[in-house]
Amino acid sequence: MIKLLDLIEKLDPVGKEDDDINNDGKVDKTDSYLSKRRKAVAANMKENHLSWPPTRDHEATMAKGELRDMVNNAAKIYQIIQPNQQLPGWVSGYITLASDYMHSIAEYLTEEEIQYSQNPDSE
Repeated sequence: MIKLLDLIEKLDPVGKEDDDINNDGKVDKTDSYLSKRRKAVAANMKENHLSWPPTRDHEATMAKGELRDMVNNAAKIYQIIQPNQQLPGWVSGYITLASDYMHSIAEYLTEEEIQYSQNPDSE
C-alpha cells in the first residue's frame, strides 16, 4: 500500500525535476527507459483532447498544481483523523465526494491513455 506521505516526499518540486524519473533514489536504466518512452510518446502524439495545444488557461499546469495541493491536504487530513473518531456528516460526505470525483477522473484518463496507446494515429 502506498503511503500518502511517502508519495509527497518522493515528488520532485515543480520546475525542479531531476533525472531520477521514477524517484527511487537512483538514476538507472529504468529512468532512461521512462525518459525515452516519454519522448517517443510526445513525438508521436497527435492532437486529441488530452494534448490540445497550450492556451492562456494552461489547464494541465493548473490541474497539476491543484493536485499537489490536494495531496498535501489529504496527507494533513489523514494524519489528523484517528480510527473510530467521530466526524461531522458533512466532512465524511465531502471526503466521499472528493474520492468519487478523483476516481472518475483517474478512470477517464487511464482509459484515454490506453486508447491512445492502442491507436496513436486516431483522434
